Amino acid sequence: KLELTKGELIGGKIGSVISLPTRFLSAADEFMKAVNGTGELHAQAYKLATKEGFRGKQRLSRMAEILQDPPKKLLDIVRNVELETTFQQNLGPAGKWFMRGRRVIPGLRWIVPFVKTPVNIAKEAGKLSPLGFANVARKTLQGADINTSKELAKATIGTGIALWTGMQVMQGKLTGAAPTNKKERDAFYRSGKQP
Repeated sequence: KLELTKGELIGGKIGSVISLPTRFLSAADEFMKAVNGTGELHAQAYKLATKEGFRGKQRLSRMAEILQDPPKKLLDIVRNVELETTFQQNLGPAGKWFMRGRRVIPGLRWIVPFVKTPVNIAKEAGKLSPLGFANVARKTLQGADINTSKELAKATIGTGIALWTGMQVMQGKLTGAAPTNKKERDAFYRSGKQP
């Protein structure tokens, strides 16, 4: 069944066919959450056992204990990683406002079928740009609990890649697609450029 608006459903084979892409996307999200969550759970168990002073076989034993009964704080970290890596974090006030409008305004749900993932991708892109530095400064001044080194690394790497890419474009080493106009395209190739 495919829900059009609250309480309005398309059932049967048509609803099953129409909702198939959404079901595939949900399954892919859950698969990636499981993969990323398992990896993060083991990484956090390793960090905790190391922080507690265990080494060698003792660390492996302690990790096994942690994995058997993970502390709530560790599970919260894992859950956040699962949501972050699938761009499913909760939306802020503006995103929530838009989601409410999408439910109320007829047809808007069909025009803008996805909100959470695109908004979270845009936020992540901001973290990978010079805006990431400003975001770290803002959160630090507000006293927010953030992983500063991770946030700074994202901003540094993303900004570095953007600067390198910009320099390559300015030097003509990164060209993009060939022009569609025949004369311009021929000149593009004669100059030795490749798309």
